[in-house]
Amino acid sequence: MSNSTKQSYWWYIPILLVMALGYIVGGCLVFGLHFLNWFPTLTDNTARLVIKLFGMGMLGSTMYCTKWWAEDIDEAISKPELLPHAFDSFGYATTIIGGGITGTVLYIAFRSGALLTVTDPANAGMRISFALFIGFCGGLFHFKVKDWFESAIQKMLRKRR
Repeated sequence: MSNSTKQSYWWYIPILLVMALGYIVGGCLVFGLHFLNWFPTLTDNTARLVIKLFGMGMLGSTMYCTKWWAEDIDEAISKPELLPHAFDSFGYATTIIGGGITGTVLYIAFRSGALLTVTDPANAGMRISFALFIGFCGGLFHFKVKDWFESAIQKMLRKRR
C-alpha cells in the first residue's frame, strides 16, 4: 500500500519555511532584544531575559531540526515511501517552539541549582552569555533534556513512596 499521493517532495517547502521562521524569529528575539533594544516598553530585566532564553532555545532546536531535515531527505531519497506529508511541517514547528520552552526551563533549573549550592543567594548571579548558552543547549538537546527531566521526576516520585 503506497501513500505516494499524499506524500511528496513538495512538502519540504513548508518545512523549509518553518525552519527559516525558526531562525528568523529566534534570532530576532535574542539579537533584537539584546543589541537593538527592541520592545523598549518591556523594562523588566527578567522578562527580557526569558524572551532571550526562549529565542536561544528556538535557535538551538532549529539547528537540531536542520540536522533532522537533512537525515529525512537522505532517507526519502533512498526510500520514496518515506517522503514527507502535510503534517510534517507542524512537527518541525512544535519542535522549534518546544525547544524555546525547554531552553527557558533548563535555565530555570540551572539557576535553581545555583541558588541551592551557594551560601549567599544574592551573589548567585549568572552571566547573560552563560544563560543564553544554557538556553541554546536546551533547545539543541530538546528531546534529551525532556528525557532527563522525566527520569529525574520519576526518581523523585519513587523516593517519596
